[in-house]
Amino acid sequence: MKKIGLILGLLCFGLVAIVSCDKDDNKQVEVPAKEIKIGKDAVNVLVGETQVIDITDGNGGYKVKSSDENKAVVSIKGEKQIAVEGKSAGEVTLTITDSKQKSITIKVTVSDFLLSATEISIIAGKSDIVQISSGSGNYEVTSEDANIATAEIVSNEVKITAKNVGTTQVVVVDKKTNKKNSITVKVVNDLKMEKSELTVTNGDFEIINILGGDNANGNYEFENYGYSY
Repeated sequence: MKKIGLILGLLCFGLVAIVSCDKDDNKQVEVPAKEIKIGKDAVNVLVGETQVIDITDGNGGYKVKSSDENKAVVSIKGEKQIAVEGKSAGEVTLTITDSKQKSITIKVTVSDFLLSATEISIIAGKSDIVQISSGSGNYEVTSEDANIATAEIVSNEVKITAKNVGTTQVVVVDKKTNKKNSITVKVVNDLKMEKSELTVTNGDFEIINILGGDNANGNYEFENYGYSY
């Protein structure tokens, strides 16, 4: 009888242990929510360009909002990417949230394709530079009349060489966004005077003709280097 009682006791203990284990197995372990992490601290995007931001960590179920959709619009691409499209120049803040109500913000700067000048005058035979203030870095340039002026891209600059007197347009294209900017190039003769020396008596005057320069403009300045008139 003692043996039977011992066996029954062991069986009961085993059943209790099994039930207890089953209860432990049914318990759901709550995983702490993760902070959202992204692949960039800030984004610079051109007007007309789209850039992608990778979400490197988080809890899934992402949503994103732009503080100003007139400057930049955003959308979720796939499961862990954000597409940012530049609309107009300025700064916006993107707010990213996930299914665990975690959030993160990122600053986006939208730049337009800009040149430092849209009109220049160059003396025939000389060269001048127009800076590309902002753009993708991938450009091409053409002159509408290479007999008047030629143009080439040198780093982030447009080098324009004047050939003959006249006016033409130099067109710069950002190949990434296909945006265009034009430069009006006016080629003028070098400034020349009819005489390089002149002697006049006190109270008298003499006329010196200007033979070169931008005659259409006629905007000349004269300096007196310490001589008395």
